[in-house]
Amino acid sequence: MRKLILIRHAETKQSADLPNREWPLTERGRTSITDLAAALRPYQIDALFTSTQQKAIETGELLAAQLGIDGADAVDDFDEHDRSENAPYFANQADFTAQMARFFAEPVDVVYGTESAFDARGRFANGIYDTQDDSPNGTIAIVTHGTVMALFIARCIGADAFAVWQDIQQLGMPCYAVLSLPDFEMQGLFGVSDSVKT
Repeated sequence: MRKLILIRHAETKQSADLPNREWPLTERGRTSITDLAAALRPYQIDALFTSTQQKAIETGELLAAQLGIDGADAVDDFDEHDRSENAPYFANQADFTAQMARFFAEPVDVVYGTESAFDARGRFANGIYDTQDDSPNGTIAIVTHGTVMALFIARCIGADAFAVWQDIQQLGMPCYAVLSLPDFEMQGLFGVSDSVKT
C-alpha cells in the first residue's frame, strides 16, 4: 500500500536575530538524521519533498543522501505557517505554547504571523494533493514543520489540532507521521525510535 510520510525537520539552532525560516540545524540535529533514515528505510520512499525553509531543506538533503534518493524538491506549499511578520520570537516555551493555543483556537483569524490556521492548512493540503497527482506511484515523503503537520493530520483523523500539535512537540525533532494513500488513513505518529500514537 502506498504511504504518505510527513516528517518534522531535525533540531534547529533558534535565534531571535534570524527569521525562523533561516534557522539552520544544530549538530545534534544533523546527527539525528542517521536514526531518522534507519526508521524510514523500510518504507522504501520513492519521492522526497521539502519546504523551502532552511531547516527542512537541510534535513531533506541529509535524509536523501542516507536513503540513496536522488535529491529532494523544495515546494513552498509545504512551508510552515507564515510567521514572517507579526510573530515575535518567544524565548519562553510556555509563552509560545499559549500563543499557539490561541492560533489553533481561532482558526479563521490571523492571530499569529500573517496566515490563519485555516489558510495554512488549505495551502499545505493543496500541496499534498498536487504532489500526489504528480507522483502517482510509490511512497511520498515530505520534510515539513510541526504546525502544518498538526493542522493536516487533525483534519484527516477528526482530532483537535492543538492536541496533535502538542503530541508532535513532545516527540521533538525529528519525528514523522505515516498515512496511507490515497485515503489519508492515519497509520501512526512516531519518534525516530518508537511509536506513541496509532
